[in-house]
Amino acid sequence: MKTTLTHRWSLLLMALLFVPVGLLAQVSDPDDDDPFSDDPVFNRSVRDWFDPDRITREVLRRRDRIIELSGIDDRYQDLSGYGNVPGFASVSSIRPMVRFNRVEGAVIGVNSNEMGWGRRALFDTFGQINYSFGRQEWLYTVGAERYFGAEKRFKAGVEYHRITDSDDGFRVGWVENSVTSFFAAYDQMDYFGRRGARIFAVAKPTNWLELNASYRSDDIHNLQRNTRYTMFGHKSTYRLNPAVVPGADTARVNHIVAGFRLNPDGSLQTNRFGFSLDFMSQLGKAVSGLPNDVAYDRYDAELRTIVIIDPSAVLKTRLRVGEVVGTPTMNARYALGGVGTIRSEPYKSLTGSSMVLFNAELLIGESGDIFGDWAGGLVEFNLNQLRTMLFFDAGWTGPGPVRDFDLNRMKTSLGVGVNSSPLRFEVAWPTNDLAGTPVFWVRLNPTF
Repeated sequence: MKTTLTHRWSLLLMALLFVPVGLLAQVSDPDDDDPFSDDPVFNRSVRDWFDPDRITREVLRRRDRIIELSGIDDRYQDLSGYGNVPGFASVSSIRPMVRFNRVEGAVIGVNSNEMGWGRRALFDTFGQINYSFGRQEWLYTVGAERYFGAEKRFKAGVEYHRITDSDDGFRVGWVENSVTSFFAAYDQMDYFGRRGARIFAVAKPTNWLELNASYRSDDIHNLQRNTRYTMFGHKSTYRLNPAVVPGADTARVNHIVAGFRLNPDGSLQTNRFGFSLDFMSQLGKAVSGLPNDVAYDRYDAELRTIVIIDPSAVLKTRLRVGEVVGTPTMNARYALGGVGTIRSEPYKSLTGSSMVLFNAELLIGESGDIFGDWAGGLVEFNLNQLRTMLFFDAGWTGPGPVRDFDLNRMKTSLGVGVNSSPLRFEVAWPTNDLAGTPVFWVRLNPTF
């Protein structure tokens, strides 16, 4: 009964929020000329690719994000404006055009997002094509979309894809994971194949609200480890890639995906405080009449806050809650422990059908002068930008719903770190054994 009510309330909520958006999309907002400027699918016109001024501005923007906000993956976003795909990272099928991991091996290709196709036309195409030397297969995403309304605040489109996917994007970025995999054999993601189609619609009636809905039909299939190569060391310690469909190679999965983002651009509400909220529901039971091999509903929410204590101290928090109901594929279940979650716990040592994760970081330190200017200002190093960090992690997983959450069963850790430009060094201890051996991490992205 509770599952049915939850499903019905989710559909009613999305209907109440999303249906009026088609009308609201027509309303002008003079403060935002491009409401989808940070969207993972909308892009600039292809002729802009040849504009030297635009290329210089883009390189400077990316450089400033790395220097000032400490990360190499655009996937990550905090409330000071870093990144462009927070809670809806799993919606996009576009992956970095050059990457490396134990399943795909080396991957190289062409990414339409990187080239900046589209954006100015009412009707746009987008896509990506890569070759995986490990899988020995071509991987691709192709699609088309159309803006609606004078202010282009509503879009709808279709997409077909054959990609390598992972549900671990919230813990570590694809670029960072490629670096650690290639150089040190630390692959912190698990993978599965996804082949299918998606029909989607996105609306952004104001700068503070973005709504997303899609229908997705996919064949999910297992992938094996195809390489153990690492630059340093003749024999690596790569794990086997776990199966997502136990007892079979492939499963057909149909889902209605609906969600919203409050404050998607990560703006501060006051000069000292801000928050962002993302919610996503994946409803498989609603389409149970279709040929599904598995049928499940999954709900995920993430709340991020920032408090500027003073010019040299910032407190950031993340609360992530999730629940899956039904018979999910293994990738849809929750796993905590290790990088980006509870840093003192073994990798994915906590698993279950529901999850509560809390992270807090206190960053202390003032930025120094930037010096070392080369290549006309495109290459700069800020050696004085050194911050110390105190952090706290807490996580829980359970076999039942989130309402069974037990505070006494949470795993917790404390740690300290040093952050300079994109490089972060972290040391974490379990709170029940502060005198024990700590866990050491080297990161190229912020935790959240």
